[in-house]
Amino acid sequence: MPVTARYTSMMAQVMMAIIVLAPPLEVLVKGRNLVGEEYFAALEANLIESIQRHGDAYFSAMQDAPVGTLMSPATSMVVLLALGIIGLCAFERRRMDTGYLVMGGLLVYFLTNTLLPVPFGMNAFIDRSHIYPVLVFAALFMSRDEGPEAIFGVAKIGLMIMMVASLVLMFAMPELTRRVYEPEVRLPLIDFRLWGIGESANNIGPLAMTQIVLTLHRPFSNKALTWLSYISGGLVVLLAQSQTTWIIALTVLPAVIAYQHRAALKKTLPAPAPWMVAAGAGFLVVMLFAPVIIAEGVRAGILEGTVLTGRPEVWSPAIDTFLDHPIFGYGLLAWEKDFRQNIQVLWAVHAHSQMLESLSVAGLVGGIGLVAYVGTLFYATVKQTVATVGLAPALFVIIMIRTMTEVPFSIGAIMINDMVTHLLLFRLLLNPQAVASTQRELAQWLSAQRA
Repeated sequence: MPVTARYTSMMAQVMMAIIVLAPPLEVLVKGRNLVGEEYFAALEANLIESIQRHGDAYFSAMQDAPVGTLMSPATSMVVLLALGIIGLCAFERRRMDTGYLVMGGLLVYFLTNTLLPVPFGMNAFIDRSHIYPVLVFAALFMSRDEGPEAIFGVAKIGLMIMMVASLVLMFAMPELTRRVYEPEVRLPLIDFRLWGIGESANNIGPLAMTQIVLTLHRPFSNKALTWLSYISGGLVVLLAQSQTTWIIALTVLPAVIAYQHRAALKKTLPAPAPWMVAAGAGFLVVMLFAPVIIAEGVRAGILEGTVLTGRPEVWSPAIDTFLDHPIFGYGLLAWEKDFRQNIQVLWAVHAHSQMLESLSVAGLVGGIGLVAYVGTLFYATVKQTVATVGLAPALFVIIMIRTMTEVPFSIGAIMINDMVTHLLLFRLLLNPQAVASTQRELAQWLSAQRA
């Protein structure tokens, strides 16, 4: 083990803790009011009609406001830690044979979706916030010989703190954490959706799912904490009422539990069969391209415009933007305030589809870069399904299901909720062998935890 491994490991853990906990702390510092009339009264008059149809986008729409008191110092700390890790690892000239494909895919994605639209897109604009995330990914790549378990443990604890705090503040600060608006409610006997201290209900739900999956993979040594993690995560998934998250839960949890139960019984863990790989590839195609098909169906009058809670209202101008700038896209100023005013969809701070985000921002080049990166992650995930006891495919599926209606691969800033699961999957695939040296050792560990 390298001499500086202890220090770089601690720095990586602090970096992950800041990325997980700074955004919810920012919500507490800045404050917000999600309750009915106050919620709508805070908006400009020309936003009201859109917000009535898309209420959960309010917090995103308000991101044009000045940055709060925590984000700047938190971002600076993360960048300094990342640079420190890169410097120490480069000084020791650490070498590993794994992770080059995944890191290469990330760099292709960054090049095609962030750098090339600057000189060749419609707007020559880039901000330092677009560069910072690549430093974090590079730091994880440079320190991949240490294994991912340390930062996974930090992420698990940080996410549990976030979920427990959200549930407590649901009663202590209801105006901050509960969105009271009847059309959004999908459960009987309650009149709100839980946003907690996340960016929105649609963001905190998937984070709760990530927390549950991490706890299934490595339960706490204290059983009370393990159950607290399951219960708090489960309640947030339920009360956030994100239909996408419910689909993720029904898809991911049974598979993870069954796969790890087999490991606990010391049975040989099966690698994905060819038909499963083919089905997975088809799943990727559907998640990435379904929004394009649905949007075109709505435009042609074949489908109703209310499909997926109005997402086609965003997808249609995203397609128009791509058709107007087909090669390198509109540029990084797509979905900023002026752009949204021009397309008259002021509440949409992104394309609400990962593929349409890439196509509108970076054109066909960006779309190809996205497909290349997703393909790289898929290949690495399939190869490491056994070594990670199903954790890699679980995290991958959480992200991919969200690509249909959100932008979970966004790397335009560090301090966003979607970075957490993306970073964890990336780190896991760089050196998955460090998760468990052998299947036998892992099976023994799981058996002891469940004893």
